[in-house]
Amino acid sequence: MQTAAQNIAPSSHIAGLRECDAEFYGRWLIMAGRAERHWKKLLAKPKFSRRVEHLTIPYFPNFEIAATAMLSGILANRTVAVNLWDEMGTEFTMMVHMGFFKVHRGLYQLNIPKTVKVETVRSAAIELLGTEDRHYHLHPEILVEIKAHQKNAADKRQVGGCYF
Repeated sequence: MQTAAQNIAPSSHIAGLRECDAEFYGRWLIMAGRAERHWKKLLAKPKFSRRVEHLTIPYFPNFEIAATAMLSGILANRTVAVNLWDEMGTEFTMMVHMGFFKVHRGLYQLNIPKTVKVETVRSAAIELLGTEDRHYHLHPEILVEIKAHQKNAADKRQVGGCYF
């Protein structure tokens, strides 16, 4: 029998920058696009594609879409909670491994990786597959920090994704 706590999906929280920085966000999205190009190259290889098949069922992860959705959420709400068992949880977990996020005060913050290589993307996929249990369920919560949903009413005044 599962308790109520066991039915709650683990989530990680991403916080925006303290100030608006369009150039930073643009470079971050460009690197996500680079990761997506490498991911597509890897998936085009039958041996790799078979190896990571569980990451692509029932949908194919897309780093460009995930990065855009995360950034849109950050700009609208200051923080975004990523359900690690949901579709975006796959991309988020792999992006943590690739250096797109760093932990600061218990929250993930956007980080621009110095480089994103094919091997970096391959390594992130293999690391996530390493969490698969005997029932073929992935456990990304093993690889990333999780935090309970909480809202801090003492947050600074926010307009869009900028803080004043």
